[in-house]
Amino acid sequence: IHLGATVMITLFSFGALYWLLWTLLVYEGGIFLKLKGLYLLFFTPATLRDLGYEGYPYAMGIFEGWIGNLCALIFTFLAITGLWNLYQRKAKKSR
Repeated sequence: IHLGATVMITLFSFGALYWLLWTLLVYEGGIFLKLKGLYLLFFTPATLRDLGYEGYPYAMGIFEGWIGNLCALIFTFLAITGLWNLYQRKAKKSR
């Protein structure tokens, strides 16, 4: 039973990590494409129309998929923070 649980937890962890990284870095261009678009909007004379944006539900251009990318970024941050806190508690216990 312990071996089976270990295999299942490992497969779940790999699946969750794959989903987070794929959604963060690949889905609809990834988070870096959205950051580049924001940079272009704020620091160059480019407009939303130049980046392909025509309206929220129809054509968002470079910002297509931003909700998925943002959710993946938040979940990644929460996972890293949780693992860091777990590591710190175990490190204090071992001292």
